[in-house]
Amino acid sequence: MHTECQVPKLSDRGHVSRTHCVAAWCLLQALAGRGVSVGGSVQRLQMQTRSLHWDVDDLLATTQVETVARRLAVSCKGNVQVSANGLPESFAAQAWRLWTKADSPFQRASDRLVLGTQGTRTNFQNAWSDIKKFASGDDVALALAQMTVKITMIFELVAGRAFRDEVPRSMLELLRTYAARDPERQKEIAVLALRPTYEIAARCLLTWVGYKKTKWTGK
Repeated sequence: MHTECQVPKLSDRGHVSRTHCVAAWCLLQALAGRGVSVGGSVQRLQMQTRSLHWDVDDLLATTQVETVARRLAVSCKGNVQVSANGLPESFAAQAWRLWTKADSPFQRASDRLVLGTQGTRTNFQNAWSDIKKFASGDDVALALAQMTVKITMIFELVAGRAFRDEVPRSMLELLRTYAARDPERQKEIAVLALRPTYEIAARCLLTWVGYKKTKWTGK
């Protein structure tokens, strides 16, 4: 295994940072022959990778699965960070840039982004558990139908920021399948067909799950 790039320094008092802790965990996984969440064995561990165009740059673990390299990019935080309103703004912005920018090193099919915090809040953990439970089956449209008001705050964030990048074709097909279950959803899906952006997709979902804080305008 290789280690590259700048290693974070200890604090003036010699304290170990959260990044050191996560890096140590990755090293232990490698030494024990266990993988991390992207699968495969750890081949390379890099820190402070902003110069390599990774916006989530605290730690980058590269694994090998047969002939495919997979990367796990981690933003390491020394406190809880996640609140009742969801993920912190800084991490959400960094993740979005990696997901959408033209020169991104992030490969959607194989790489993963992680926020490493010092524990989690109960209300967030409950919502996250619901998302994982809903997404565990084969019927994704049913999973959307089960989402609660707390979970749909994610959709409101996307809609409010007016993200105008086009959604992947697979996501568009999923939304069409979900909309087909109710004739009243055809108005929104018609607008989405003309402007298949993340913003419009989020507004459709907010309307379909009955989230009362956002009113569909079709604009």
